[in-house]
Amino acid sequence: MMRKRLIVNQVFLAVTLCLVSACGDGGSPKSESTQVDVSETKEIAQDNIVFENISIDLESNPWKWPSDTNSWPARDYPPIHIFGENYQGKVESTLTFDMLKIGQSVISPVDGVVIDNKPQPEDCDTELYIMDSKSQQVFSIDHVISTLKKNDQVKVGQIIATVPAWQCKEDFGRYELMLVKEENGIMEAYCPLDFINPTSKPNILLSISKVTTEWNKVATTDRSKYTSEQMSGNLCLTPTASAYG
Repeated sequence: MMRKRLIVNQVFLAVTLCLVSACGDGGSPKSESTQVDVSETKEIAQDNIVFENISIDLESNPWKWPSDTNSWPARDYPPIHIFGENYQGKVESTLTFDMLKIGQSVISPVDGVVIDNKPQPEDCDTELYIMDSKSQQVFSIDHVISTLKKNDQVKVGQIIATVPAWQCKEDFGRYELMLVKEENGIMEAYCPLDFINPTSKPNILLSISKVTTEWNKVATTDRSKYTSEQMSGNLCLTPTASAYG
């Protein structure tokens, strides 16, 4: 819960700093010690958020599923976690990809600019923040490795990161795509699948459906299997979840 609260605070501080410093135009952002009133940040054009992909190519077979799916994490989690699902007392507030091949590429779902690339040495990875150039909304891709720096420009489909060993030691990787928006003064996490370009969404849902179908053939516990509705590609149990985890 504390980590999610930190993510939310980082995201909205980054948005504020970027907006007041004309992010991406070569100007120098204000120091992070500057006192920022997030409530006075200019309104984000939330309706313009459109993801062109879900940050991973599912057709490339990115998975490293264990041969024994009765072992952790396969016994507890499916390869794509269900947004809004309660997993062992924690509600999923990200689109999380699990049991991935180490070194798997992560691609940008939007055209935008890097707000920050925060090292997380305790997990041997980083958290990458990117602002969508259309909506000025910031999303995070967590638990990846990236050489991108603040103010770097990115394009849709560009490789922006790779997946390292989970928590420094596992033989698989896991990363999270998170979108946070403010509604009526409350910060909520939103399922990224609800913001996919309508022309791209059918193919993306079909790719997800292939994954869920293949997973259900090998999953050995009911709690990690997908329901029939989820097997059609609908991995959002709810449209929003608490951004605080």
